[in-house]
Amino acid sequence: MAATLHRYDEIVAVDDVDAYRLARELASTEGSSVGPSSGAALWSAMKVLSRPENLGATAVVILPDSGERYLSAGIFARGADGSKEAASA
Repeated sequence: MAATLHRYDEIVAVDDVDAYRLARELASTEGSSVGPSSGAALWSAMKVLSRPENLGATAVVILPDSGERYLSAGIFARGADGSKEAASA
């Protein structure tokens, strides 16, 4: 099913690199095991909140996936670009 734009205020594009990086960052700094969809949701919220018109605003971000199913894929041990080099975080 294709997204219909009239049902959303905005669609924010997120690179896989950013989504995976934020998923790893949440795991290392907050102890939250989340997947890349959650990283993308957080990145989108951070981008929207960084706009001048949203200065001082608060947002609720729903983290839609758990990192459990990604453990065997090694996303927490890979570089930000998905390479096999270990993440420096």
